[in-house]
Amino acid sequence: MKFSSIKARISNWDKAFSKKISEKSENKKRFAKLSAQSGNTFPWFLFSIICFIFDKPINRVELLIQWSAMGATFLFVMFIKFTVRRKRPIDEIPPDLVGKHDFFSFPSGHAGRMSCLSIIMVLFFPAIGWIFLIWLLFVGYGRIATGVHYFIDIIGGTIIGGLIGSFFFIIRNGLYNFFLPFVTWVDSFLF
Repeated sequence: MKFSSIKARISNWDKAFSKKISEKSENKKRFAKLSAQSGNTFPWFLFSIICFIFDKPINRVELLIQWSAMGATFLFVMFIKFTVRRKRPIDEIPPDLVGKHDFFSFPSGHAGRMSCLSIIMVLFFPAIGWIFLIWLLFVGYGRIATGVHYFIDIIGGTIIGGLIGSFFFIIRNGLYNFFLPFVTWVDSFLF
């Protein structure tokens, strides 16, 4: 079997599977939209800024590691998006679900962001990290169900975010030493 034939079969399956997930009642559409939007940058970043200011429940160095991992995930996802240039499942994209300049589908930035966050939270805080894994599932479902991503987009974003989050956890000791002078400086201003 030729590679192009395999690629076409996978693409057809992905489109059919994603379409099944996106066909739903009005109640499911509202839930899907809420799920999809919960993975936006703003809710996570607002929560992390509050944590940074009060240095609780996540300490500042761990937040800086998390922010660095999220930034790396964003850059890598956008590089792949503009390299692959896969069109989104729907032509008219709701502005409240997709960024103004985010034209492409693969990989999902939301899934990448949530996967990176989930892995870091599971590794740093195992007792509560599982909540973020469930959140990742809801965001992934919402992104497909609202028609802005295919299933494989979600899988791709999840893998990328998970790998980057794991990498930043592995190098955390070096990052602690790198960020500690900055955190000490910030402490002198905040408290």
